[in-house]
Amino acid sequence: MEETRALVGHYADVWNNHDREGWRDAFAPDAELAAPGGLAGKGHEIADVFYDLWHDAFPDNQVRIDGIFADESTGVMQARFEGTHTATLNVPGQPITAT
Repeated sequence: MEETRALVGHYADVWNNHDREGWRDAFAPDAELAAPGGLAGKGHEIADVFYDLWHDAFPDNQVRIDGIFADESTGVMQARFEGTHTATLNVPGQPITAT
């Protein structure tokens, strides 16, 4: 359980350190990612797209962890995303201009 919790926390740190390569490497080639608005895909390609969408639009973003819940094989992170919206968030279907 603690190993799973540490792994989830590690990837939050990777995100917060703006480590694009570390984020990408967290995804197995067959990993699937789906997000609101219809963003979906597999592997490193979708990891890159997701990372770029958020880091381009919110370059100073940080994930603030409220809790990590884990067992031996599954980890869930409850967190707040904070950042300054300085560029367009290019989500599928409806880009959101900076506010």
